[in-house]
Amino acid sequence: MRTTSIIFLMLALRCMSAEPPPSAKEILDSVRMLESRQQIDLQGQLRQEDMVIPFRLMQNGPLIRYTFTNPDETLELRLGENSSRLELVSDAGTEKVGTSKLQEKIRGKIVTYGDLAFKFLYWPTARVLGEENVRTRKCWKLQLRAPSRESPYSNVLLWVDKATGALMRSNALR
Repeated sequence: MRTTSIIFLMLALRCMSAEPPPSAKEILDSVRMLESRQQIDLQGQLRQEDMVIPFRLMQNGPLIRYTFTNPDETLELRLGENSSRLELVSDAGTEKVGTSKLQEKIRGKIVTYGDLAFKFLYWPTARVLGEENVRTRKCWKLQLRAPSRESPYSNVLLWVDKATGALMRSNALR
């Protein structure tokens, strides 16, 4: 009986000493900061059924460049402290991708221009749902609610690595 009491006391002390989870705002601030510091150069593919669309992703700090071919198309995403800006790059210069285009599908596939813009990382209504494992990593699970009906999604679920603050996975809900 005494051993059982000691075990329960130890568990109670451990639970009381555990730090509360950070706020959703703190987690999102960390994700945005980490995302804006990356240096990446990789080849990727958008896939849907039998269609494969290759692209190149290059990131130098807060500037992310997506390059598609056949036909050529270059998009630049600028990550800021309070918002992101997606621009279409052409020989004439750059122009902001408008709100209506953000909902268009890239090359007619499932991914939209808005998906590339990471606007959801700046949504003000977010909450921590708890912890889950993703690929053996302990993650915070967050739910973000769209601030307006302009978004094609009502909610986005994010999984953020607890140790590194890296975005591990996202799932958009219509």
